[in-house]
Parts: sequence; C-alpha cells; structure tokens
Amino acid sequence: MRKNLHQYSIPFLKLFFLLNLLIISFSDVVAQVGISTTTITPDASSILELRSTTKGFLPPRMTTTERDLITTPAIGLVIYNTNTSLLNFYNGSSWQITGAGSVSSVSVVTANGFSGSVATASTTPAITISTSITGILKGNGAAISTATSGTDYSAGTSALATGILKSTTTTGALSIATAGDFPTLNQNTTGNAANVTGTVAIVNGGTNSTATPTNGGIAYGNGTSIQYSAAGTSQQVLTSNGTGVPTWKNARTIVELGGDVVNNNATANTIANVTGLSFAVTAGVTYRFKALIYYTATVTTTGSRWSVSGPVAPTFLSYTSSYGITATTQTINYASAYDIPVASNLSSNLLNIAEITGIIRPSANGTFIVRFASEIANSAITAKAGSTLEWW
Repeated sequence: MRKNLHQYSIPFLKLFFLLNLLIISFSDVVAQVGISTTTITPDASSILELRSTTKGFLPPRMTTTERDLITTPAIGLVIYNTNTSLLNFYNGSSWQITGAGSVSSVSVVTANGFSGSVATASTTPAITISTSITGILKGNGAAISTATSGTDYSAGTSALATGILKSTTTTGALSIATAGDFPTLNQNTTGNAANVTGTVAIVNGGTNSTATPTNGGIAYGNGTSIQYSAAGTSQQVLTSNGTGVPTWKNARTIVELGGDVVNNNATANTIANVTGLSFAVTAGVTYRFKALIYYTATVTTTGSRWSVSGPVAPTFLSYTSSYGITATTQTINYASAYDIPVASNLSSNLLNIAEITGIIRPSANGTFIVRFASEIANSAITAKAGSTLEWW
C-alpha cells in the first residue's frame, strides 16, 4: 500500500529533515572532524582528532590468526594483537609491531682502553668493540692495559735451543737451564730416566757406590755407601760381627727320626747307620753338629757305641760321644776320626741317651750320618723315633 507524507507523524518528519540537513552541511563545509566531550577545534594537520582526559582510543582487537585473515589490508591499517598484547600496523607487505625500533647508533664511552662502533644498525646490528692497546693485555679489576714483559709475564724467544726453560728473577727472561740449576742429579746430563751417569748420594736416594749387585747377594751399608755381599749357599744365613762385611753361615737345621732303627747284627760290634739322622755336606764348608739319640737295649748287659761318619779324609773333624753304661755312670769318647770308639762298652741302661757334638769341614761332597753298634751279637740296640740331629 502506498503511503503519503501526511500519513507519518510529526516527530518523525522533524527528525528526517534534521538528518538530511546535517548530511548536506558536513558534505559541503566540514573538512575536519573533532570528537571530544567538549567543543574543540581539530588540529589543522589532522582529518580527525580525538580528545579526552578520561577515555582512550580503542582499536579493533583480534588474534594473530584473525588479523592474518583480513583481505587486502590497507597500508597503515591498525589493530591490537591479543596474542602479543601489542599494536600492529600493515606496511604494505607485512604486519609490523607498532613501536618496534632499530639500533641506529651505539654510544660506547671510551674507557679502560675500549671503544665501540655499530654497523647495519637498521637491519642486523653488529657491534664491534676495539682497543688501541697492543701486545698482551692485563686487567686489574677496573681497567685493561698492556702487560709488561718481565713483570707480568716471562718473555720467550724462538731462538732458544731445545731443553728445560728457566725464568730470570726480576726480568722474567727465559733461557735454557744448565746442570748447575738442579741441586739433585746435576751431573746427569747424558743419561735418561733409566740411566743415571755417575753415583748418586744416599741422601738423594742413591747408593753412593758403583758396586754391582750379585745374584743372591744382600745389600748392606759400610758407613759411607751401599755394598753387596757374595751369594750364600743353600740353607745359609747372613751374619754380622757388628762391623765390616757380613758373612754367610750355615743355618741351624734339625731332623727328627721318624721311626725306630734297630741294630741286631749277627756279628758283635758291627757298626751301622742310623738311617734318617744325616745331612748333605759340601767340601770346604764348616759344619757344627749335635745329635741326641734316645735308645734302648734288650738287656742291661748289652753295651753299645755311638759315632759318626762322612766323606773320606775330612779337612778336620773333632767330636765327643757320650752315653750311659749304668744308671749313674757314662762313657765319654773324644774323637777326630770316623767310627770312634772302635769298641762298645760292656753294659747299658734299659733306657738311654747318647749325645754326639762336634765340628767338621769335609774335603769332598757327601753325606754326614750318625752310626751305632751292639756289643753282643743278635742283641738289639734300638735308636728310637724322635731322636734328632741338628747342624749349622
């Protein structure tokens, strides 16, 4: 249905004519816009001026994703990025952060020997720190300066020969050390780690001697140096008289009879070995010996004799042989030859002890052994187990 103007209310018509008047007025005469809570005159350089002391300008707020969906953004278009909490503007090719600047210059105060400069300030700034100081630098906690040779460091030189360097006091100059610079082993100029030339004093860990160790020898001190004894023989021990060179002596060795040995020979006074009471001897070596033989006789009227034997023709031999003949008496024989005495005594106790003590230096290698005989044929004399022979 068509309506005429008279069909509208008076208030509506008034508002309609007022809005058309404002549009005609702004389009013809207004070149600037000022928005404020009070009457203002916009700045002559602006097309739009917003002025307030209680309110701010609120641009469109959006995320980075929403910003990037804007189609063909105009150069200078501004939004507030809610992801970064920063204003962004479009420069015609990409979105930029409003207020992001670039380094255009660096002001470095020339101090402590350093100065600075900057290159490509608006793109990728490169700051260069430089110093006019030459040589080796030193710092004192507050400033940098040139180090002084001989005070702050030791000056080297490529002209030095191969060797151990030493530093000169006060100047710091370097030179090759000589033998005299070393108080210990200062003559070892031609040796190496395993070869010392000359002798080394005892106080410095040496022997103060050129003596060569012998195989089986023992090192000993003579008051001024370390020397080495000759090698000993089997079962010898090294002994000292308190002064001079120590000597080897035979160690005391003892054997014990493991079982009874019986002499019940059919011929009276036939001497036999006490097998088990013996030891090997070496020609030229002096031995001392002592035998203690516990023995029994079948009857007290059967006597016995006790002796020793060994390699023929000993250099010297001397011994005593003693054993009982009654409960209160014994016979003592002094001998310098084997198998002495040649005859047996005439009686024995039922339980007896024979003791043979002496010294021998054989002239040949062989076996030294205890021997015994029974006075009566077929009347046993028994050397009992546990009897001993000791030598040294």
